[in-house]
Parts: sequence; C-alpha cells; structure tokens
Amino acid sequence: MKIFFSYQILIQKSITFAFMAYDVQKALLQAVVNHYGKTKLALADLQKLLQISKPAVYKRLSGATQLTASEISLLLQHYQISPSSIFKMNDSQLLFDFSPLAKRSTITDNYLLRIKEDLTRVASTPNSLVQYISIDTPFFYYLAEPELAWFKLFVFQVSQTDTPISQLPNISFSTISTEMRGSFNDLFNLYCSVDSEEIWTSRAFIITLDQIKYFSKAELFLHPEDALLLMDKLVLVVDQALQMAERNNKNLLTNDAAEGGALQLYYNDIDRFNPTILSRRQDEEALYLTYCLPNYLYTREPGFIEYTKTWIKRIKLKAYNLSATAGVERLQFFRKIKKEILRERRIMERGLN
Repeated sequence: MKIFFSYQILIQKSITFAFMAYDVQKALLQAVVNHYGKTKLALADLQKLLQISKPAVYKRLSGATQLTASEISLLLQHYQISPSSIFKMNDSQLLFDFSPLAKRSTITDNYLLRIKEDLTRVASTPNSLVQYISIDTPFFYYLAEPELAWFKLFVFQVSQTDTPISQLPNISFSTISTEMRGSFNDLFNLYCSVDSEEIWTSRAFIITLDQIKYFSKAELFLHPEDALLLMDKLVLVVDQALQMAERNNKNLLTNDAAEGGALQLYYNDIDRFNPTILSRRQDEEALYLTYCLPNYLYTREPGFIEYTKTWIKRIKLKAYNLSATAGVERLQFFRKIKKEILRERRIMERGLN
C-alpha cells in the first residue's frame, strides 16, 4: 500500500494516467533494465513476469504501449524499486511506503525482519547515526529482556486485531523460544552498536508499566505473578538505560566504549510528537514515521527529511540534556521513573496475595 503526504495524509487507491506525465514508465523500465545491465537480458524475465509476448515487451520499453497500473505495481514489488525514485511529486506531496503488520501474523513473523535489515545497513557504515524521537522508551531497549520484548510485541499485535479483550489469548512466557531470544539479543546488540540521538518524555517506561497493569487487571496473564516479573524486568532496563546515559555509550556487555554506539539523550515534555526515527549512513537518509503502532510509514524524500531535521532541532532547544553533561537532571529523571514502577509493583503484589 502506498500513502501520500500532502500536509494531510491521503490514501491513493490507484495509479492514474497523470503519473505518466512524469515519465514514470520510462524511469521504471530503465530501473528494471539497470537491474540486468542490458535490455536483452531483461526481455525474457519481463515476458514471464508480465505474461506478455516479446513484441509487447518492446512496445512498453519504447513507450508505444503504456504499462497498466497492475503492471507498475508488479514491477515495483518484484524488483524492490523504491516508488519515490520513480514517481515525481510536487512540493506539497510525498510518497511513503507502508507495510502494515498483518492481522493474522504472529509476533515471530517477519515484522522485525525489515527493521533488522535496515539497522544492519546502518550499523555496518562508519559514522552512521539514528535519531529516535519517542514518547515512550524506544522499543530497542526492551529487547534487553526477552519477556519485556515479547510482551511489547504482544501488545503491538493485539492492537491490530478486532478481537475483544475478553477473547484475547493468555500471556505466557513459555512461548518464548530459544530462537526468539537469540533474535531479540541480536537486534539489541545491533542497536547498541549504532550512535544514536534520542528524545524521550517523562512517560518513558511508564507507558509500558500502564500496559502491564492493564493486562493484569484484565486477568490475561496465565500466571498472574508474571506481571510482577515484567515490572522487575522493567526496573532492570531502567537501570541499564541510566548507565548508558551516564557513560554516553550504549555498550553494557564489554564495558568497552569503543565497541558501543554513542548516546545523546534528551527529554522534552513541552512539544507533542509521535515516535519518529531518522537514520543516516554516508549520503543515504531514511525516515520512519509512526502510523498506528507498530506500523510505520517510510520515505527517503530529501525535502521532507530536511524539514524533519529542522523540527528535531527545535525540539532539542526546549529539551533537557540527560547525557554526560547533565548529572542532576539525569538522576532525577530515572529515579522518578523507577520509584513509580516499584510503587505500582508493591500495590500489585499486595493485590495478588
């Protein structure tokens, strides 16, 4: 599905003839030919993919016959061509990719795969940077504790279904496989190896605390004490995040700052923002915008990325620096969060006994 941004989000349900005015067909087919290196090498595959004759392929390559909307969609998907490199929009319109989490998918499906692939490319490039703006703590931190990561993915998953809360499956950590734990650990280590600049709010971790309380109240934990376990894990992650912020570094495994990504952490309770990620590697930049968690929109449009950079700078101007230069503010920030978690844990423990 493709989504256009025109200062409001508009859903374009079909590709119209207007796009042809921007030489979409020429640009798309040239990208396909470039994939093979030579036109004659592309012919056989195009015949098979589009299910047309060789003369029909030549007519499309020459522009004598226009590609249909379904043919354009098929070529984009098959050759993994970015639509933004093909469709030229005016200054008030942007083209986004949108790959929603399927309602029938499970949390072990390919939801994290694209995130891992994108993060691997960033991590493999020197001097790369991830800017992460979030009301809650960035999801990557929860990956340090598999039960928390699994729980967050469970919350993401059920939020995309039409199932009433009374009919949701029980929460049981026995379903966390060794393979899943390894995947969480790999992705966590990837994120810890990348330099990041992050802006949180005072709701960091507290949103997850509220989610734990909510599902506990709904009696969805197969073992009620697992809600207490999640709160204990949440305290551990808070302590880890504090250590990272104190050291201005995300490596907690070897205590070798040279092996971990640098961390610049801020918090801002004045501005309103949804989770936003901006990644930079060499001359390539990509922007991820939240659209009904955990789904996101994706673009590489330079103009909008520059606009976002300016927006992030404005947020930082009104934010507290929680990294190495702001010890008092940092301790107050994390201690307040930890105190709230422990208070709610005591209340819940009394209720379970």
